[in-house]
Amino acid sequence: MEDHNAVLACDSAANLGSFQTRLAIDVFDYYPDSTGDGGYLRLAGWVYCYGINRGDAAVPRLRIGIEGHRSSQKPILLTLNVPRPDVVKVYHDAPEMCGFDYVIPVLTSCKSVLISIMHHHTVVHHQKLSVESLNAVRVPYKSPQDHVINVRFYTDYPVCNFRCPYCVAGHGNNTTERERWDEEMFHKYDKIMDNLGKLDMRINVRPGVAGEFFLSEKLMDGAVRLAAAENVQSINLITNLSRPLTFYERFLSRTGTTKVALVASYHPTEVTDPDEWFEKAVWMNSALDFAVILVGYPPIIDQLEALKFKLNSLGLTVFVQGFIGSYQGRAYPQAYSPAHKEVLRKICYSRHDYEFFVEARKPGLCYAGFNSFYVDMTGVVRPCGVGGWPWPFMGNLLEEPTVALCPAPHPCISSTCLCDTEYINTAIFRQYYRFTGLNQHKFEYKFKHLAATWPAIDEWEIAYC
Repeated sequence: MEDHNAVLACDSAANLGSFQTRLAIDVFDYYPDSTGDGGYLRLAGWVYCYGINRGDAAVPRLRIGIEGHRSSQKPILLTLNVPRPDVVKVYHDAPEMCGFDYVIPVLTSCKSVLISIMHHHTVVHHQKLSVESLNAVRVPYKSPQDHVINVRFYTDYPVCNFRCPYCVAGHGNNTTERERWDEEMFHKYDKIMDNLGKLDMRINVRPGVAGEFFLSEKLMDGAVRLAAAENVQSINLITNLSRPLTFYERFLSRTGTTKVALVASYHPTEVTDPDEWFEKAVWMNSALDFAVILVGYPPIIDQLEALKFKLNSLGLTVFVQGFIGSYQGRAYPQAYSPAHKEVLRKICYSRHDYEFFVEARKPGLCYAGFNSFYVDMTGVVRPCGVGGWPWPFMGNLLEEPTVALCPAPHPCISSTCLCDTEYINTAIFRQYYRFTGLNQHKFEYKFKHLAATWPAIDEWEIAYC
């Protein structure tokens, strides 16, 4: 059984006939709070159960108890997500699985964690894990981005050379050119970029624009400086790939390719020479960590499957983002028809993309502010740029290179998360996926190898919760 970088794995202490359990803990971390009398314990991992009778109404339950818990709450209870009976009929030897990721307030006197797995009111697994022993074996995830702070820097740079009818930044056919930046705005941009490079934390930065990043030499100069900063692990940039190939070659000769990841948006309504665009994309893919984005704009959805197939055939990673906006008086992505959803489900890069960009699901527990933050041209640092987080002051990067991160993840207060940068901060993303490199849009399902043997564990078959 693969334990997925688990720091601790143990088989069940008792069996009930053919029923067996296995526990794997991926993360065990303690984060002190500012009061000095306690902190937050993060415990994350998976429970695997074998030999479950599909006709059995009782399902396994996971209980986690904390010695030194700061409240009088009952032990945390998690119900295992058994696959639907119509999906699983014969895989009695396949493991059912359920992930957990808890951040629990504890006192400094916390000494141990009690974990029990119950089935038919019988304890089939019970283990007392001491904080001391878990600390002794504690290791970070092997993912390249774990324990790196993700930064979304939204610059709102307004200049673009495309007029996509579905543009969320307002550059569509019926809009006028937005006001260009003056020298003061470029000075603010430089100040924030320079202060990001002085932070006392490892960071992955996504400078976002409301136009095309590579139309501004000054924006590129800031990225070059940031790439040279020791605390910067990666810079994720986005482009419509409209500049000549020699232009991108010159830029990458200044930044190098070891820290730069690039996403290129392919816009069928604007690209006049697809073969030239594909040629540049193939070169980019050979030079650095690269991916392509398509937008699920309703009038062109029927073209996207063939287009994605073409891009994949060139060796390119492709993901699809749902359309955000109004079309024919209907608000998207909520207004997608069942037929459109079926197409998008087939071509989405991952289950996570589909759930957030097409079904517009509610985010739930999120790490925004805890190991990621958002900053805009005001310099003010916030947990994220999507929701109206009621969080105290975290810093101002126009004033000084200091950011006070939140002490723990928190439930998101927004009803949706349609941002292709913020949605990777959710706890559910961390439960099921891990990054494969520097690019924020290249990740893999943690259980794909198990799913090859047991189809019930495929990312599209599990209960995504």
